[in-house]
Amino acid sequence: FEYSYDIDADGSYLVLKLNSDARLLKHQVEIICQNPNPAFVSFHIRRENENTSICYNITSKISLSQYLERKMLNKKELLDMLRGVVKNLMLHGNYLLDISSFVIYPDFIFINPATAEVSLIYVPVSCDKDSTDILKAFLKDLVVNSANVDDNAGDNYLQRILNYLKSDSFSLRD
Repeated sequence: FEYSYDIDADGSYLVLKLNSDARLLKHQVEIICQNPNPAFVSFHIRRENENTSICYNITSKISLSQYLERKMLNKKELLDMLRGVVKNLMLHGNYLLDISSFVIYPDFIFINPATAEVSLIYVPVSCDKDSTDILKAFLKDLVVNSANVDDNAGDNYLQRILNYLKSDSFSLRD
């Protein structure tokens, strides 16, 4: 996908331009558009000539990478953020969505800075990737490299998170 940002009178948007060979899954578009949930960044489809774009409304949100640059997280804030990402991913079953179509990268996960509420980008196209490996890599990178974490809890929780991510028994539910 090609992406860009757009600002108009209605708000700020992340715009994903779909490749010509990518096919929108209309039933998934309808499910998300007809059942808005703060767990998913709301979007609308824009068609211009032969081009199709998905416009995600990111008004009043910042990317996770920007959020982490600005804020030092304590144990509770980090765990709440991780819990928010995983909880939102777990909603895929309720909405009949393919978990591999979520974009799990810090620049494409959005946070409301006032409430620390996490919202995910869902791309309603067929996707063939291993979401578990992507999620594990994302979480490892977040804990080790990205997050500015205050580790004064004294209970070694960061190491316990990393050990669990390395284990063969990793699952979203746990």
